[in-house]
Amino acid sequence: LFKQEFPPGSVTPFAVTDGGPGGPASMRMLATGDLVYANVDTSTLYRVAPDGGTTVVYGALGYPTGIDIHPDDQVFLADLMGIMRIDPYGKQMEILIDSGALSMPNGMSFSDDYATLYIGTRNGIFSVPVDTAGTPTGPPVLWAESPEGGELLGMGVDRCDNVYALHEGQRLLRFPVGGGDPAILMDLQAYGWMTNLQWGSGIGGWSSTAIYITDRNANAPAYYEIEVGVPSKL
Repeated sequence: LFKQEFPPGSVTPFAVTDGGPGGPASMRMLATGDLVYANVDTSTLYRVAPDGGTTVVYGALGYPTGIDIHPDDQVFLADLMGIMRIDPYGKQMEILIDSGALSMPNGMSFSDDYATLYIGTRNGIFSVPVDTAGTPTGPPVLWAESPEGGELLGMGVDRCDNVYALHEGQRLLRFPVGGGDPAILMDLQAYGWMTNLQWGSGIGGWSSTAIYITDRNANAPAYYEIEVGVPSKL
């Protein structure tokens, strides 16, 4: 793992997960200042402290991909086994939605009010009603179809409840509130491979109304800033 100050430029080695950096899928910050990181090569979820110290949160996963953090700091993770909730410190795991209900779950994000969980799959985005702890209260329902088919990877939701998703890792899409046809905000179909997106912190030059994406096919790798004009959900 690497860290980078603004403006983007050289990066500083930060932490190495067990078995090497491996295949990055997604990462999110906890309220404690630690971050959690899913490694698809080692099938493991890690927690990384501000000093770079790394702890295995949960291993023996299938293919851990999308992550979102509930307000109570529980980690919600998409995996081949389904959608699971993991305590990043107690290390308890429970499967909330079996993989049979979804086709290759990947990107994932709560709505602005945390009453809905959006899940990106090969068939489109599914919505799941959840209670105050994030536990599903109903089955997954197709909320928006994936344009031209294809997998929906990294996802996020803004303060206005628009849903963002990376289509096949090559296009950044924004789905309007309530679903419907998405707008294409960025298109890298010729060469891009993007799996994770994150709003800026608003600190040190990083815009709180811009989405930052890493392109794994570019050198360094390349970092993109897409100004969307709306901050992330609360």
